[in-house]
Amino acid sequence: SLMTSGPMLAMELVGTDAVAAWRELLGPTDPAQARADAPQSIRARFGTDATHNAGHGSDSAAAAARELNFFFPSGGGAGHANTALCGANSALCLVKPHAVQSGLVGHIVNALAEAGFRVSALSLFNMDKANAEEFFGHPAFLTVSGQLQVECFAQSHTDVYTFGPTFRAENSNTPR
Repeated sequence: SLMTSGPMLAMELVGTDAVAAWRELLGPTDPAQARADAPQSIRARFGTDATHNAGHGSDSAAAAARELNFFFPSGGGAGHANTALCGANSALCLVKPHAVQSGLVGHIVNALAEAGFRVSALSLFNMDKANAEEFFGHPAFLTVSGQLQVECFAQSHTDVYTFGPTFRAENSNTPR
């Protein structure tokens, strides 16, 4: 239910041995263990427990390719070009909803930049129950989630600059 509780940020990270490097920067799944074993890791710095651990990282190159295709399909979509490379030096970075809603995205993106990663694709998602079940391979329990909230991402940065389209979103069903 955590993954359906609000917006999450998906990024394709590109770098040398990206899957292993991202998992090392992400740290152990349990933030308590991460604080002991890898105190500068993302989960040590921003996670609170094994569920609210700030992010997700693929456990292999094959899993990264599958997961990247889930968030950045090779067929693209209407109205936008897919910039994901989905190559051998690519990894999926998911910033979980609790971290997005807590304004931690800017800190996480800064840590990625400091570690030398390049972001080739980025999109903000609200995952529904069916997509969560497809992604995780087992039933997921849906919680109430609002519409796409770009302000969570924007408010996590001191300054926000965009050069061309930044986010893709579905048509809003909100009455104007």
